[in-house]
Amino acid sequence: MKHAILGAGAVGGLVGAVLAREGEDVRLLVRPENQSGYPGKLKLNTPNGAMESPVRIETKLTDDVDVLWVAVKIPLLNGIDHVDLLRVRFGHDNVVPATIAVEAERIAAGQVVQRSPFARLALSMLGQERLANVADRLRHGGFNCEFQADEKTML
Repeated sequence: MKHAILGAGAVGGLVGAVLAREGEDVRLLVRPENQSGYPGKLKLNTPNGAMESPVRIETKLTDDVDVLWVAVKIPLLNGIDHVDLLRVRFGHDNVVPATIAVEAERIAAGQVVQRSPFARLALSMLGQERLANVADRLRHGGFNCEFQADEKTML
């Protein structure tokens, strides 16, 4: 599958590194002024070891992707109202809310340290059929992934 990550910080970098290591096509979406600072790979240090995964660095999407991961830190994402706003813009069934519980830090462009021994990803049941293979890849990469029916409680 093709994945784009908007927000290549600690969480976006962690998800991107694991997916790329699992053989997925991953591109990081970065600001044009930051593009040259990204090395074309993600380095991830976890409690279980280190990995390096190739990714593409892009400033905008030029072709379709299967999954767009929105992992940015902005006030819009600090609540549950952002889901409705995104669904109005992109369509109800195209937005699958998720939450992650992990302690991770972006130490440099393309370099992430996962400090917690766990990464727990909860995804809306709405995406179970379309994202089952993605969840399996993340599980294989060390994540605990589950689909939940109650989005508001999950968020």
